[in-house]
Amino acid sequence: MHNDNFNEARQALLSDELSETFLADGTGVLLNIEKNQVLSLNRTGAHIVRMLMNEELGYPDLVRRMSEEYQLDASQAKQDVDEFITDLIALLH
Repeated sequence: MHNDNFNEARQALLSDELSETFLADGTGVLLNIEKNQVLSLNRTGAHIVRMLMNEELGYPDLVRRMSEEYQLDASQAKQDVDEFITDLIALLH
């Protein structure tokens, strides 16, 4: 995964066009009013989005945390994170 995708996803999530809501059950919703777009997030997706929005975390930190918290080997965590970020970028554009 290129840092460009990570940075692009982060910029999109932090833009003024997008509003996020995280629910008590761990899920979440992303809303883009300008594009009339709503994206529902399961617990894992909401967790990744929260980490993407945390500007103190870099890509390696996000992958490491996913590996640790979901008990995945590093390559599987990287693959899952990369796929989520790629899909997120596609949905937000």
